[in-house]
Amino acid sequence: MANFFYEYLIQKAKTVIGGCTAEENLDYQVEQVIKELRKEAEEKLTIGKENYEEFIKESDLKDVMIQWSRSRKIQLELNKDSHLTETEKEISDLKNEQKEAIIQSKEKIKYESEINEQARQVAIELQGKQANDETIIKKFEDIWRNFFQPFSSSVKELEYENFVKEKIEQSVWQIKKPLIGLIKKPKEGHNYESMTCLVGSMNADEFKIGEHIDVTTLVDFLADDRKYQESAVDVTNTIFQRIDNELCRITSEDRRFNVKCVSDIIKIIDEIIDDNNAKKYKQLNFNLMNPYNALVTTHVVRYITIFLTRNEKDYIKRHSLKCRLENYKETALELFRGVVDKETEDMIAANFFQNVLVEKVTQRVLDLKPLDVHSCMLDKYSAKKCCVMKEVMKDLAKQKDFNNCFQYIMDPISFVEKWLTENMLTTIFNKKQSGVSEYEQFANNYIRKIFEETKNKTQMTTQQCKDFSKLSIKEWIKRFCTNLSSSNILPVSEDLFVHVMKREKTDIFNFEATVMNKFNQIENVIRDKFRETTSQNVKWRKNPISGVMRDLWGCKAKCPFCFEPCTNTNPNHYDEKIRHQCLQHRVQGLSGRHWVTSQKLILKFCNTGIQENDFTFLVKENRMKFQNYQDLFPEWYIEPTMDTSKYWIWLLCHFKQEFETRHGKKFVDIPENWKQITEDEALESLEETDDFSSGCFPSFTGNHMKGEYISNAELFGRTQQIWI
Repeated sequence: MANFFYEYLIQKAKTVIGGCTAEENLDYQVEQVIKELRKEAEEKLTIGKENYEEFIKESDLKDVMIQWSRSRKIQLELNKDSHLTETEKEISDLKNEQKEAIIQSKEKIKYESEINEQARQVAIELQGKQANDETIIKKFEDIWRNFFQPFSSSVKELEYENFVKEKIEQSVWQIKKPLIGLIKKPKEGHNYESMTCLVGSMNADEFKIGEHIDVTTLVDFLADDRKYQESAVDVTNTIFQRIDNELCRITSEDRRFNVKCVSDIIKIIDEIIDDNNAKKYKQLNFNLMNPYNALVTTHVVRYITIFLTRNEKDYIKRHSLKCRLENYKETALELFRGVVDKETEDMIAANFFQNVLVEKVTQRVLDLKPLDVHSCMLDKYSAKKCCVMKEVMKDLAKQKDFNNCFQYIMDPISFVEKWLTENMLTTIFNKKQSGVSEYEQFANNYIRKIFEETKNKTQMTTQQCKDFSKLSIKEWIKRFCTNLSSSNILPVSEDLFVHVMKREKTDIFNFEATVMNKFNQIENVIRDKFRETTSQNVKWRKNPISGVMRDLWGCKAKCPFCFEPCTNTNPNHYDEKIRHQCLQHRVQGLSGRHWVTSQKLILKFCNTGIQENDFTFLVKENRMKFQNYQDLFPEWYIEPTMDTSKYWIWLLCHFKQEFETRHGKKFVDIPENWKQITEDEALESLEETDDFSSGCFPSFTGNHMKGEYISNAELFGRTQQIWI
């Protein structure tokens, strides 16, 4: 479903909106695009429901599965509505971008025409004087300098610093209105200008017991104020890591500042605070109060204001009218050379035509590329969360970086998003034996397809003009734009080719021949652009990592006892009455779980512990048998087995001292046979771990009452995918 909406956005919406050259027509075009989107989305939903019904009919277990029919259909509809809302917002952004582009295009064309005319007049004076290339370049530089100097001082670029700051403040005011009275000016000591990330930027001394932290019980008798403050820092760094990841994604995209990102960041703060306060089973029983929320929000807002303003300035530098005119310099020089050398109008028009195609094809490939990267990453991990988890754990063992291991244990979502981002860049930018990276290959495939169609439309257009005796270059461009845009392969509009249409003496037959001869050269220019792109300088139109995380990581839940992530790739599986379940459980002490009286870190695994009658845990001041964990966590299923993870045992023994230092407690009486497990044995054990969550719609075994929740252990994945 997500891919359908993104493809519609790029293939249809961007083609129609990008081809609109009049501001007054934009609203109507956008209205039509959204109307068609809603219609196609409903059709897609209907097909999905029909596929689901067919799937049930063919199943041997349809009597069991049919009880879920209604909830699955509801989930499909909610999924559709969510993507539809998001896509309509994206279309609205496209409309605003196109409005700005239309205004800027008119100004750009005006200045380009001005420099073209100045260059033409001087070039005519040089005709027949046998001017060498050095003389031509010197003359042109004089023209350009005289043209650009007054432009630099007279054409005022918008000042976006105040714009970004005001938008952020307005957004925060609306979202955080109940807390405005608590927000204070941050204390001296934070140099926001020089900060490179949020993680680690606040310390325990900034959080006060009673003001920011509310201690709800005194169950942990040995915990002093410092422990609560340090735990608050842990929560804060979880918030900060998520925000740092989000800011990293924002800077990787070649897009304007969108105030929606501010509400997304504020949402991260609120969700993690709410999650901490709502936990039923905590190692330290405390809540984070509104003054804490206000303090962290103030700190974050100060940082992101500077960060996002800087990012917006960089965007303006790349896309401002001044920058675009500077990029036009080479084209103007080619015109100057052409007039000096008395090139034909056909050749000059073809040069302008080439310039437009290079820009538009490059933009189009950048729009389409995220779809390929998304598919590449899903294929790499077989669209299964368990495959990602195994690779993460293998990499942690290889790198042996305790901080990374600890972050994965405590906050797997933030760590895996960062890990997958780096892994994605490595996957697509590493050169293969052929010397070509996946990124470059994706681009080459699109470039080839686009130019196959463009060559076809070029010849078709000339034939149409000939058949209708419409031989002007203006008529040729008009028909060419219609033909190419109708194929949905490259959105173009007549105003892009205004300098071509001004070459009124152009012979369209010679022009076509010249253009056809130039196509290979144009293709190579564009291929070179993508060949030179690296993981360090890549700028996405839309970073694929959001979709990759959504479709590979899925469910965000983690075991309330050992913090092992739920292995289900479907984020909505609990709504379909499938409980959370882990691929394997960890030693509970790795996440800081400890015995109340002795303060020793726990060496038990969840799946073995639930089989012991005397294994209890404390919820606030009440003891509960571990066997009765579902009374508190009905959404979880812990399969009672005697299996123990060699991987987590090895990691515990390898980093025993580091874990003890981090938690301020000891692992005592570690079994001797645990210490004998080698790294190779630990890694081999991962391959033996079964995957019971394939990301496919499951069938069921066993007898269940209608509406009863079941565990993943009772499911098996079907090869037939029915997700849309």
